Amino acid sequence: MFHRILIAAFLLSSSLHGFPQKFIAFQTFDVDSLRAVLPGQAGEERVITLNWLAASLSFIDEKISLEFADSALALAKELGFKAGMADAFQNYGHIYKYYGKYPQALTNFFEALSICQEMDDKYREFWLYYFIATTHYTTNNKEKTIEYGNIALDKCQERLPGGAMVGSLKDQVIIKLGLAQTYTEMGSVEESLKIRRETLSVMKANHFSNTEILLTAWTIGADYYGLGILDSARAYFQVAISMSTDEISSQAQKYRALMWLADLQDTEGKTDSAIANMESALKWYDEKGIMIWAVYASNYLGNFYYYTNKLHLAEYSFKTSEKLFNEMLARNSFYRSDVPQNAAFYGFELYFPVPPRILKELMWNWGEWLYKGLYLINEKENRTREALKYHILFKNAVDTLNNIRQNRETIEIQTRYELEQKELQIGLLSEENAFKSYKLRQSRIILLGLAGLITLVILLAIALIRQGRLREKQNSLILQQKLFRAQMNPHFIFNSLSSIHHYMINEKPAKAASYLSKFSKLIRNILQGSTEEYISLSNEIGIIENYLELQILRFPGKFDFKIEVDEALDPDHTCIPSMITQPFVENAIEHGLRYKEQRGMVKVSFTLKDDMINIVVEDEGIGRKKAGELKSERDKDHHSLATSLIQDRIRALNRTLKKKITLDILDLSNDRGEPAGTRVIIEVPFR
Repeated sequence: MFHRILIAAFLLSSSLHGFPQKFIAFQTFDVDSLRAVLPGQAGEERVITLNWLAASLSFIDEKISLEFADSALALAKELGFKAGMADAFQNYGHIYKYYGKYPQALTNFFEALSICQEMDDKYREFWLYYFIATTHYTTNNKEKTIEYGNIALDKCQERLPGGAMVGSLKDQVIIKLGLAQTYTEMGSVEESLKIRRETLSVMKANHFSNTEILLTAWTIGADYYGLGILDSARAYFQVAISMSTDEISSQAQKYRALMWLADLQDTEGKTDSAIANMESALKWYDEKGIMIWAVYASNYLGNFYYYTNKLHLAEYSFKTSEKLFNEMLARNSFYRSDVPQNAAFYGFELYFPVPPRILKELMWNWGEWLYKGLYLINEKENRTREALKYHILFKNAVDTLNNIRQNRETIEIQTRYELEQKELQIGLLSEENAFKSYKLRQSRIILLGLAGLITLVILLAIALIRQGRLREKQNSLILQQKLFRAQMNPHFIFNSLSSIHHYMINEKPAKAASYLSKFSKLIRNILQGSTEEYISLSNEIGIIENYLELQILRFPGKFDFKIEVDEALDPDHTCIPSMITQPFVENAIEHGLRYKEQRGMVKVSFTLKDDMINIVVEDEGIGRKKAGELKSERDKDHHSLATSLIQDRIRALNRTLKKKITLDILDLSNDRGEPAGTRVIIEVPFR
């Protein structure tokens, strides 16, 4: 069912809007008290207070917190106060991370780390490695999360001269739980389970808080559930649910466990228990004003009732979700104003708050879910007007999610690129310092110095190659985005919307809904194609079919079309560059058949020949020469960029391919030598 896809992606995620005044991994202070004492302070004492103010406002007001960090850094530099400088850079890192500026966050965390290493401050050093790891986690770079997380754990467990560990037991638990969560999301659930079970034993033996124990217990259950080991999953969910507590954070964790148990019971066919538990969670979250989980629970119930054909109950549940969702949008918050601001409703924000953009993506996932449910119910009940309304809301939610995800992916690519540059700088600086130190001690051993220089050159060459590949990937993405904009022909969009409007005005809702469904499907497919370098052949064919069907409605009686696929090709498992065919299909209609007096044909074929996929787009139009003359006379202001962008994109792709993509455009003629159309041949390596 649809809800199981969402529960796997988000029930384990850590998110925050209202956050506690003190986190285990990050301490904040009373802002009013700090402001009161600041005027009478000077020197290092003032730097410390300025940094405390910046830290305490990091997740409340970006501008003001940055101003306090600026003041702290300027004064610390003037005094030569290294600890104050490290604190300021660390605060910059937290501020930029929370507000989604990840490259700046990493830069400042590394600056703070460098100063702490100079001071030999081992405690601060391991925390900075942890902050770097969590920054990578928020950018979906799980490999770097594990790398820096393990460095943080090793540094935390180092021994000081007196024999004590650098970090406390609780510090180690925080880092280990972060690593476990990352392993879960990477699919290494067994590794996650090993860490979580060991950590839970440590927590119980050392009297950790109920909230921390509850969180760890139900996440163990979730890992077992993901592996399909239902008895163990149920046992850990029950451990969490059975713990007695009156503290709201612990209660919130109990109801998280209860929702997981409900999903497990649904899987086992124990539907009555599943519904009762989910309704209990819905009631508690709604009463406490925790709207985001109330929406999730209500969506779950709506989904269940829909698939059991209890449409009136399904509609009631989704309507409840809609009301809560609209309230969240109006408040711009996941919680009502009277919700305690020091509670851990998700669990992981107990350790550290997570950037708001993650919450926004989560919220719109819930919105997409509820609007789809209401659309399907109204469609099933033949309430055309309501179905159309919720279909539009559903598509808007899908588009909003696509925009959020595209922005996130762009930031993730930029962050990874800038991290490579930063690591290169650090590596080069480290090598340079080592070389200078060695030269001072062993000036006579020139060969070793040359070896170090050669090593630097090799490292630099490798780094430049990696950066070049990443830059090519970015250029390819930019070309895809430009191609997408070129394909979104404003005349086509305007005429499509005009047709929909015509059907609605003339009270033809069924035709309007059908046309809108085809139009929105095409737009959605093109949006998705604009973010993916390769798509399946079946998806490419779907885009072309949908586009041609809409163009037939736009130009009735002008043309027919035929799409042929070689039997040797498996459309679902054959991939080609996204959006490589549609621009030429568009040209065939817009410049070949549009101005032809007789009915024409567009033929698109996909064949396999010598490990190459031959894509042929052929039309019976008026030919390129005549089309160019008519275009000059009738549409002087329109300039089509799609063909040139496709050619640029083919050149970009060919830089990374052994077998190259080729493009040929041929003018066709009849027996009398008159123009009879155009044939476009694209050869793509089979993969």
